[in-house]
Amino acid sequence: YTSFYQNNLDENYIYVEIKGEVKREGVYKLKENSRVEDLIKIAKLKNSADTKFNNLSKKLHDEDVVIIYSKEEINNFEKGNTAVKYVEKDFISTSKNENKKSSVDELIDLMGENIIEYK
Repeated sequence: YTSFYQNNLDENYIYVEIKGEVKREGVYKLKENSRVEDLIKIAKLKNSADTKFNNLSKKLHDEDVVIIYSKEEINNFEKGNTAVKYVEKDFISTSKNENKKSSVDELIDLMGENIIEYK
């Protein structure tokens, strides 16, 4: 049965994506109230990964995307090289106020036109 009972079971789960410096990129089905740290444990960090810019205690929500950057990328950020590979979906929402710029515009203002890939 994939009936009412199965649908209610899925309500206790969320689907989240992880990409970047992990061995197992992809979409994962996790229990509600899971944290970034839980997702990273499943996806397994590569040796080149650096989680300095990740909030490991952040509670995940359905459709979240977690990006793990490499030590080299973090080093470049800290040196002022602002090129990024990915833009997290939370940064993509536009403002309800027409006079205010969207988050993506704000990001481009901050980082210049060095965005390599826009997801």
